[in-house]
Amino acid sequence: MRDSFEKETRPKLDVQLEKLKIQEKKHFEQLDLLMQNSEQLIAIKEKKQQQ
Repeated sequence: MRDSFEKETRPKLDVQLEKLKIQEKKHFEQLDLLMQNSEQLIAIKEKKQQQ
């Protein structure tokens, strides 16, 4: 019983896990871009304040 369940569900779970890993990578890339943009905005504001 358990073996048949494992054989049936394992491939589905593996596919879902791969999709989640891809989404996680995209999420971290978006966070990196957001942080870079924030740092650029801070630098621009500081430069304007110094003038």
